[in-house]
Amino acid sequence: MYLPEMDSEEFIIKMDMAGVAISSGSACAARSLEPSYAIEALGFSRKRAKESVRITMGRFTSKNEVDKFLELALKLFKNKSKNESKI
Repeated sequence: MYLPEMDSEEFIIKMDMAGVAISSGSACAARSLEPSYAIEALGFSRKRAKESVRITMGRFTSKNEVDKFLELALKLFKNKSKNESKI
């Protein structure tokens, strides 16, 4: 998921504090602090890779969990926009 002008690490920390686990790297590099090499391999810039997160769902992921993620993500985007308009 691409988060234009939003640092993925900040987004990940805020989601983690709300009980949602996501990552900024590929699954095989989950412990790395580097942005996803897969995003760069697709031809996107390092900046875009740093503004992207990996969201994984499985067969046991519930609709309520997806709804919670979407609600929190939207709230973070709205708060970011409000804070930028004050600058």
